[in-house]
Amino acid sequence: MKGWSVALRVFVLQLVAVLVATAGVGYLLWQNDARANHDEAVARSRTLATAVADDPFVRDSVTSPDPAATLAGPIERLRRDAGADFITVMAPDGTRFTHPDPEQVGGIYRGTRTPALAGKTYTETFTGTLGPSVRAIAPVRDDDGGIVALAAAGITVQRVDLATARDVPGVLALGAVVLLLGAAGSALLARYLWRTTLGRGPAQLARMHVLADATLHTAREGLLLVDGDGTVQLFNDRAAELLDLPATLSADDLPLALSDIDLPPTIRDLLVSGATVEDELHVTGTRVLHVTQRPVTAGRTSPRRLRRAPAEEKPGGRVLVLGDHTEISRLSGQLGTARSLSTALRAQTHEHANRLHTIVSLLELGRTREALDFAVADLGGTQRLTDEVITSVDEPFVSALLLGKTAAAHERGVRLDVVVTGEVGGLDIPPADLITLIGNLVDNAIDAAAGSVDATVEVDLSEIPAGLRIRVADTGPGLPGDGDAFALGTTSKAAGPEGRGVGLALVRQTVARLGGSVTAYNDGGAVFVVELPRRAGDPSGGRVAQSGASGGGAA
Repeated sequence: MKGWSVALRVFVLQLVAVLVATAGVGYLLWQNDARANHDEAVARSRTLATAVADDPFVRDSVTSPDPAATLAGPIERLRRDAGADFITVMAPDGTRFTHPDPEQVGGIYRGTRTPALAGKTYTETFTGTLGPSVRAIAPVRDDDGGIVALAAAGITVQRVDLATARDVPGVLALGAVVLLLGAAGSALLARYLWRTTLGRGPAQLARMHVLADATLHTAREGLLLVDGDGTVQLFNDRAAELLDLPATLSADDLPLALSDIDLPPTIRDLLVSGATVEDELHVTGTRVLHVTQRPVTAGRTSPRRLRRAPAEEKPGGRVLVLGDHTEISRLSGQLGTARSLSTALRAQTHEHANRLHTIVSLLELGRTREALDFAVADLGGTQRLTDEVITSVDEPFVSALLLGKTAAAHERGVRLDVVVTGEVGGLDIPPADLITLIGNLVDNAIDAAAGSVDATVEVDLSEIPAGLRIRVADTGPGLPGDGDAFALGTTSKAAGPEGRGVGLALVRQTVARLGGSVTAYNDGGAVFVVELPRRAGDPSGGRVAQSGASGGGAA
């Protein structure tokens, strides 16, 4: 039984139970039938003995000169008509007047006579001349009430047993019906259990449960399973963490309707739609998630485990796989910034080499004054931007980002003006968040301004009483007249690599998480204004606003 499935175990157990129950019920029915036949024989014997004892003909015959001759014929006819095995009329001392076997007439009755002599009708099972029999004996009284004879009637045990044996086929037929119905019920239950347990045994199910539970709790991806009715049947700890589910909600509370769980709107819409997606990006209040949703089906066990293994598969809902893309997005932004800075440095190296060659040529021509003026002017312009940014922005990562973006914009024919008002420093804001905000806004602005008549991007960093104000404006076509520029996937850029339309969604997410606000509007181009507190606040305090005339988007 070690390798038996749960369904097979239950089937065998129930079949054995049905067999035992059927045998027990059959035995009880047989015993009841035997008892009923015995009681019927007792009743018939008692009735017949009493009727003979009360018959006036019998009372008169026992006092006649030859009772045996008088009673022999009538009593034998009565015995045959009544279906009894014997009717014996006897003297008080037990001397028989009648008997089915004429040779036994005149002999002594074998049985108990004392109760009858005392005036009582008595029944017993006794072994007489015909073998074991169920018999009754009653007193025969004269007109004065005196006992003048005794009358006994009986049915052999063999006849009772034959009557019981005639009922055995019916009992067996009833037992067969009960057994058949029980076996059919067991087979149906076993089939249901086979479908439910997929033909696996208890040890396999226990092992699968332990492994599945361990996998769910240790998986780095979040898993959320929704059945065909839209009810959440399962989620693991990672899914609760990524979806910011309440700490009071646990897997023990399942199943739950989708409406009872506070899910991010885009995740809820995806689950309701049931669409199949692969690595789709979703921005929640605090994270960027890559989401995969697929339909799931109920599997079946291998055909070799059971003789019949249906090949059909029934829909079982859908499974949502969640991965944290937040850190990857941040690292990608920082990597993009570093790449832009590297590209700009290579371009500047090439340009400075050209300028150095120009200075050397001027010196070789003896035009020392022109060479010196050219070098001083070039150094002064570069140094002014560097000094202004580095001196005013007390954050080396932001300074490097702005210098790199300036060089990258110059390479694309866009003038990037950086204006710093006040001392932008002393903020308790993670540098990675500042790079995410400024980098995405400046990249979008450069993309929008590139190719315009006066391709200009203005970055204004201002110290305000509440904290920091970031304003990025471009001379591009502006924001779209309808739609949410901050929505995930919204972009006006030419078709390109997968993942476009994430920048502004990340901006909104980061601003909300830091407790700030972001405003977008049109003013000769797209303008984005971000205000951040000096210290990161409650994510629920974030505010997003958008307004502007219709036109091409810069998102």
